[in-house]
Amino acid sequence: MNVVMLWIKSLLLIVPLVLAVYLAMQTKSLAADNAEMVEQNKQLKAQQVAQNAELNQLTERNADLERIFKQKQQRQQQVEVQLREDISSLRQALAEDECYQRLWPSNVIKRLQQPY
Repeated sequence: MNVVMLWIKSLLLIVPLVLAVYLAMQTKSLAADNAEMVEQNKQLKAQQVAQNAELNQLTERNADLERIFKQKQQRQQQVEVQLREDISSLRQALAEDECYQRLWPSNVIKRLQQPY
């Protein structure tokens, strides 16, 4: 019975020591994991800052391109209006021209209808 009590006492001393060593190893492992995750977090934050800067730059570029596109559309509309006015004035001038109102000679029409 003495031997059994000795074994029980030994186990009661060894088990907490083994648990303490196990917990210390787990704590070191978790600390290493934590340090690794902190480093990853720093890298991800730096990457996020870079991506936000790029996104802001692209947003500004998009706004600039949109402004340029609108200016181009306005110029194109102005040119179209001017061209319509020019065509209208030229048609009116042709309508008033005597030579334009006469029929073309038949030999000229035949020549124009021939293939090249």
